[in-house]
Amino acid sequence: MLEEYLKSRRYREEWWRAKDYANELPHLMESDSCGVRKKAVYAMGKLAREGYDFTEYLIAALNDECEWVRGNAVEALGNLRVAEKAIIDLLEDGCPFVRHKAAEAIGKIGEKNTEFARRAYKALLKRLNDRSSYVQYVALEALRKLNFPDVEKVITEISGSAPASSLHRR
Repeated sequence: MLEEYLKSRRYREEWWRAKDYANELPHLMESDSCGVRKKAVYAMGKLAREGYDFTEYLIAALNDECEWVRGNAVEALGNLRVAEKAIIDLLEDGCPFVRHKAAEAIGKIGEKNTEFARRAYKALLKRLNDRSSYVQYVALEALRKLNFPDVEKVITEISGSAPASSLHRR
């Protein structure tokens, strides 16, 4: 149902109307409602991919008390390839959603930014033992994207005797 809506003419029309209010989005980050802030960050992330500059607000949102806001912010920054130390720090977040979004973002950023990839490498390795199997999977895929020499060997050693190429493959 959601896919149908996202492909619909109504969605496109509503999105274009929403773009008229892009300058109001940062003000919504002052809301007491997690839901409002979450949607504002999501919209800023989407608009940022179209050239709007919301980077400073997205970085600030990494420290929001709401895990959905942090998750949407780290996802947006990953899509924009913005390398921030706070993204690496979010691998330690108490919420699995945020940790998996952080690992995903690191994989995207690290593909293009080898310095950032080097700084995130050990933190990603640690997530291979995360209590969330989905975080483990996303961290594994991020490590593969970083393409360090011997990464498959290290992954195999950490995760046990199974060949790394067979771990969590779809």
